[in-house]
This record gives sequence, C-alpha cells and structure tokens, in this order.
Amino acid sequence: MRTLAAFLIIAAAVTAQAQRIVPVVFNLTATALVQNGSTTVNGVVTFAAPVAHKITTASTLANLAQAEYFKGHYPSPTFPVGAKLVWLNYTDDFASSHFVVTDSAMNQLCDVSDVLTWQAEIDSAVVSGQSTTGSPALMKSFKETYAATLNYDDTHAGGGQNITAHFLVQSTLNDTVSSDGITYKESITSKLLNGTGSGVYYGQALTITGNGSAAGSAVIAF
Repeated sequence: MRTLAAFLIIAAAVTAQAQRIVPVVFNLTATALVQNGSTTVNGVVTFAAPVAHKITTASTLANLAQAEYFKGHYPSPTFPVGAKLVWLNYTDDFASSHFVVTDSAMNQLCDVSDVLTWQAEIDSAVVSGQSTTGSPALMKSFKETYAATLNYDDTHAGGGQNITAHFLVQSTLNDTVSSDGITYKESITSKLLNGTGSGVYYGQALTITGNGSAAGSAVIAF
C-alpha cells in the first residue's frame, strides 16, 4: 500500500471507474507529551511535568472539522457521527492521493489535504511478491515495507497544532479478478509501526509516539 496511517480499521468497498482509486480508512492512536510551564524562585528555574495528550481518530476528525469550517471549506464545525478519515489512494498516480473525510456510508464530506498530508518514501520500499505488466491493467499481489511521514498543520486554519510523525509501514496489496471477468478487486491493508515525532501545540513544544493501521478496497473495471 502506498497509503497512510491509523487504528482498528474498517475496510470499505466501492466501485471506482476510469482511475484506480482505493479508499483506505484510517484510525490513529498516539500520545503527545506537551511542554508545561516553569517557575523561578531565588534564581532556580523549575519546569513542571509535561502534559500528556491522547491523539485519536476522533480527536483528529474534530480538529479537522474546526479547521475546514474556519477556512470555509465545510459548513459545520463538526462532522457527523460515524465520519471516517480516508486516504484516497490513486494506485497509478500516487502524487494525486490525498486525505478526505467521509460520512459513515463513505460519501465524501470534505477534502482535508490542506491540513493533513502523507509522504511515503516509495522509491525506497522493500518489496516482495508479483506484479504483471501490460494491458488492460497492472495486476499486483505483493508486500512492501517503507518509511512514511504524516503531518498535521492547522496553524493556517485557526488552530495551533503543527505535528509531524514518522512511521515504518508494512503493507499488503492484492488484486483479485472478479467472477464477471470485467472487474477486479484491489485490497490494501497496512500497519503503521514505531511512530515518533515532534511539533508545536499552541506555542508549546511536544513529542509524540504512536502506531496505526489502515485498510480499504475497491472494485475496479478493467
């Protein structure tokens, strides 16, 4: 998979035409340690213990809704119950891949790629498996491991968070021809491991650790 990050994933199946797009549902779980205040008494500076913040898919969606509402990209400061964080994985054009938020039925609500981005070092991926060449479609069945970076930055959208996390991604991509012979199913499952990073939380330094997983599928016409 050349996709993203997250936790406890629900695979989504949709029909994609013209372009090979696989919607990959994300769940995120991490812990951020945020710098706390300090006091100075008789020339001695004492720093308070850092404040721990849990970062989840739900909290990320809440922040994204407020950011996109602030920028006028979404009509409400909250997404509906059941909203999902989805990476639209363009199999043949990874540069076009991006994050969106959908409702529970996988209908797109908002493009959030101006706040949340994903960069995968796919040129350095370690790959095993098979991939066909030629028409009508490139069929694949392989595993790959690569490094990737997730960035959340809402400082230009009324927020105060700019956080970057790095992951080792272990991904499986599998194409299966359907019984009708005119479509095939492309499935992606991934684990995001050893997540670490740093950033700024409303003016205070932070560090972050976490892991994740992601999964999705699409039925695609040849």
